[in-house]
Amino acid sequence: MGSRGGAGIEIDTALVPQRETGMTPYEIMLSESQERMLLVVKRGREAEVERVFDKWISTQSTSAKSPTTDCCA
Repeated sequence: MGSRGGAGIEIDTALVPQRETGMTPYEIMLSESQERMLLVVKRGREAEVERVFDKWISTQSTSAKSPTTDCCA
């Protein structure tokens, strides 16, 4: 996604919820059991999205960002 948008993406795998302890970053990104969903949110609307997740989704984390300021504007 970051590559196709020409913006890149920085992921802090330490912030990604995990089902098992001690997973390496490679295992986290590769694991199908992690059931990842990626949601790109326009800067400034993070709190709005977090409120929706707090109501309907059990686990969430902000674990990635685009290093470009004009991405998704």
